[in-house]
Amino acid sequence: MAAFYKDLLARRVPQILGIYLAAGWGVLEFTDYIVSRYILSNHLTDLALMAWGLMIPTVIMLAYFHGRPGRDEWSKVEKFGVPINIVLAVALLIPTFAGKDLGAATRAITVEDEAGQLVERVVPKSEFRKRIALFYFENTSADTTLDWLQHGIPLAIQDDLLQDMFMVVRSSWPYFSERLKEVGYPSGVGVPFALRREIAEELHVNRMVSGTISGSADSLSVTVTLNDVSRGKLLTERSFTGSDPLELADRIALQLKRDLEIPGGHIDEVRDLPAAELLTGSLPAFKAYVDGWRALEAGEWQGASRGFATAVEIDPTYANANLMLYVASLFLNDAPRGAQALEAAIQHSYKMPERLQFTLRAAYYRFVKQDPAKTLATAGTHAELFPDDVSAHQMLLVLYSQAGEWEKAIAAAQRVLDLDPDDYDMLRLIGQLYTQQGAYDQAREYYERYANKLPEDPRAFADLGDLSQTVGELERALEYYDRALVLDPSNTEVLTNVARTETALGRFAAAEQQLEEARNQAATPTQEFQALNALRRYNVRRGQLRRATDLMQQSWTALDAAQPPLVAAQVKLTQLGTYVRAGRADVATAVLDDIRAQLSPPFDMLAAIGQLTIAQETKDAESLEASLAELERLIGTLGLAALRPAITLGRGRLLEIRGDCEQAIIAFKRTLELQPADADVNTDIGRCYRQLGNSEMAERHLLQTTARDPFDPLANLELARVYNQAGQPQKAREHLQKSLEVWLNADPEYGPAREARQLFAKLGSSS
Repeated sequence: MAAFYKDLLARRVPQILGIYLAAGWGVLEFTDYIVSRYILSNHLTDLALMAWGLMIPTVIMLAYFHGRPGRDEWSKVEKFGVPINIVLAVALLIPTFAGKDLGAATRAITVEDEAGQLVERVVPKSEFRKRIALFYFENTSADTTLDWLQHGIPLAIQDDLLQDMFMVVRSSWPYFSERLKEVGYPSGVGVPFALRREIAEELHVNRMVSGTISGSADSLSVTVTLNDVSRGKLLTERSFTGSDPLELADRIALQLKRDLEIPGGHIDEVRDLPAAELLTGSLPAFKAYVDGWRALEAGEWQGASRGFATAVEIDPTYANANLMLYVASLFLNDAPRGAQALEAAIQHSYKMPERLQFTLRAAYYRFVKQDPAKTLATAGTHAELFPDDVSAHQMLLVLYSQAGEWEKAIAAAQRVLDLDPDDYDMLRLIGQLYTQQGAYDQAREYYERYANKLPEDPRAFADLGDLSQTVGELERALEYYDRALVLDPSNTEVLTNVARTETALGRFAAAEQQLEEARNQAATPTQEFQALNALRRYNVRRGQLRRATDLMQQSWTALDAAQPPLVAAQVKLTQLGTYVRAGRADVATAVLDDIRAQLSPPFDMLAAIGQLTIAQETKDAESLEASLAELERLIGTLGLAALRPAITLGRGRLLEIRGDCEQAIIAFKRTLELQPADADVNTDIGRCYRQLGNSEMAERHLLQTTARDPFDPLANLELARVYNQAGQPQKAREHLQKSLEVWLNADPEYGPAREARQLFAKLGSSS
């Protein structure tokens, strides 16, 4: 062995290998510098490192045979060994780096904005963006006056990081606050590590950030941890001390970017305002802003509004506080105050990250200027200027969905998925968009892709269950729901969907059991509303309207706790028909008037939804026509063309009320084209064909309803009328029996149940 080492030394193998390793290390350092300085792909450093290591055998062979002084001939070992080493190195490098971008980490984009001006920006490519879940910190000191910083410091860090296009940040509201409430962490503080990791996985990010706060107000100590999500491994843990929370947030954000390996050249060049400039130089204003945010997390919208309003009173230039005051005012039905706050946010938008400025301008054009075209143009400019910014395409996705432009919405969702293949939620959303179009095969394909990616997520099977129910595969739907409940036995939404499926199959005892279980399992106001609303729908279907109105009033209490007033008002407007069916049209009208008085322009036009609902039930043609005109105005003002199916359906019913069933059928069929998943429209079409005396077409459409929902009582009653007119009493009785089974315990005054009993008695006597 000693002789072997002596021979290696004589051939200068260790010396040459050492020189190679040292030179290689220098090349690696230089490559890393170039990558950082010129913002190139970090895969270049990995490529250089791997190539450096793979070529070590060649260096050893060359040193061994040519390291001695003097001329040496090429040996057989070299002639075969060196080419083999090179071939093997290339064979390993190509598949390892195939498909990876080895060029610049950014690219230049030039577009025309909504004002017709050319704008150029350099933006990061999607592959190099850093995705993190940011959790609120925990106050580990005994000083409770520091509790506000549990939210304050992470919020400042988030706003600082959002200046950098390399960063994608997911924080509690609006991404996972509801999830935390469900498991008992309504403030978002003190979340266990395992739950943080689970939530981060659900968000499809690969890093998560959390921290602790200790010390005193004059001497804060903040410890920040960065973890890998897939393995849970601690990557870095760093401590920061100081007395200014905003200055601490600056340092933490900068260090996080370095720890996340954002190119140093980019960090040095990117616009990075200090938090005091980006947010506010006033600590009292910042604290008020945080108080508003904490109220927002808790669903206390009045408290949120007070906090944000206090922040802008102290510092009127606080753009983020003005933006959040706009949001809070909007949801509190105070649109004028919201518009004023939005104007102030626009005025001081120079403080905001550019990508948020586009969101701000889109909101301004939509809700203040009420210009849907400019709104869409602004969102489009954002997406073109920052083609790799997921939030830009998400904004387009929302706008296209609200405009009912499903193909464009799908394209926007697909673009999000292309940019962020780990955003599996887009698979679900694309499935839902295809379902809206009636493209059920494509919808199933995307739902199954989601299920294959995340087989432990109950939503995967809940979606497949919903789709199966939509197409009338009810037993298959129950199988999917069972799989979802195995993964999450207390899932309120799935339990209510099981009940709806059992109801469609005529298994009412099983349905009631599921509904009661859903009600008992409800842990949050949102879940309580879901359970009570499902019970309301069940009782409406069974003709028990008195019970349904009681449940509706209970559900509205939960709704008010779960949702801001604007959202709650919209939901209530769609449910006013329950009062009318219960013979309480006066109550429905009074509630409508009360909601209308709460809504401020332009949202006062939403009251037309409630007016439409009441007018259809009361068959008030004049009121129905007025509500349709108002909804058309709403579409023109806010671009909410997704309301178009409701308008065409309402127009069909208006035509039917006026006795023009031929034109009504055209309107109903147009509704079905716009909203293929709404099988109930076939009942409207069938009813009109029956009134026209076309039994064949009436039967065809009504059977399409019962194919999806065998125990739909209104469709079965209509079929009984059709068969009675066609002289087929046996078939009429069969369908009446289903209706009467549903309405077995209906309220005595419930009209359709009385009609069904009278027709059944007539058929019985004639037989």
